Amino acid sequence: MDLPADTDSIDLHLSHRLAVPSRFPLAAIAPILERIVKEYKQEKPGYPTMLRALLMEGLTLWLRQTAQSAGEQSTKIGPAVQALSDHPEHPWSVPQLAALCGYHPIYFSKLFREEMGMAPKTFLIQEKIKKAKQLLLEGMKLETIAEQLQYGSLHYFSHHFKKETGLTPTQFRLQGGEATGRKS
Repeated sequence: MDLPADTDSIDLHLSHRLAVPSRFPLAAIAPILERIVKEYKQEKPGYPTMLRALLMEGLTLWLRQTAQSAGEQSTKIGPAVQALSDHPEHPWSVPQLAALCGYHPIYFSKLFREEMGMAPKTFLIQEKIKKAKQLLLEGMKLETIAEQLQYGSLHYFSHHFKKETGLTPTQFRLQGGEATGRKS
């Protein structure tokens, strides 16, 4: 495969969200890509099988590298994700979350969105709904849940819950937690 000498990465443009970087180094898979092209052009006996094997090898290397990169990345916002998950009732702000990770709020927001595929506020809403589901199944009163999760009113909580799950809190409870769930 003839890649320009200064090419060290490929840009991916995906139509759906994946928790993988949009760029990754080619160094590890460039030789495999070259072998794939060579096999394809030469059409030696058994080349379709060889193409599949090379493709699998390239994908495996890419996935390993991606997993390693994702692991390194997750430590960058890990404290914020943990705080949001552990304390969804807290009225978190982006500056507070950024401070937990030692970043400027603007950089933190960008990093969070890149890694999680959503804004910190969206993740917080998902965590609140997850906690609300748990409390509903434990039999807690709706008013208490709304208050505990810092919703301004029972109406706002119910509206938010239905928007996220497709069910009202009461419907969710009556179905025993078997929500059709749009997002969470």
